[in-house]
Amino acid sequence: NLLPEAEFASFLGILYKKAIRSITIVGITCIASIGPFVYWYFYGLGSVWFSAGMILFIITGTIAKFLNLPLYKRVSLLNPTNVTQLQKERQRLQIANWIRATLTMISVIIMAIGIYHGQ
Repeated sequence: NLLPEAEFASFLGILYKKAIRSITIVGITCIASIGPFVYWYFYGLGSVWFSAGMILFIITGTIAKFLNLPLYKRVSLLNPTNVTQLQKERQRLQIANWIRATLTMISVIIMAIGIYHGQ
């Protein structure tokens, strides 16, 4: 929230381009999406809690893409002088990030329960 709206729009425009085209970002996303399937292949579905946490983690990542990428694109297309609309989009992004962080934390807690209980 410390960036002025024009700089916020510029930053999100760059972030959007990097999120779509960066080989590193795409690779990290693929690892996070494929990792649970590799785990299940080697260790099976024995830990219900851990598996539930992984499934929630995958769903959370998917939801984040559907919430954040359109916001990034909308902001990148806005005129940097349209302060009111940029403020609204910033609030929407904050809500989307809060939802993602909350769901990710819940998934990690569920996985930790699975590891702790070994079930």
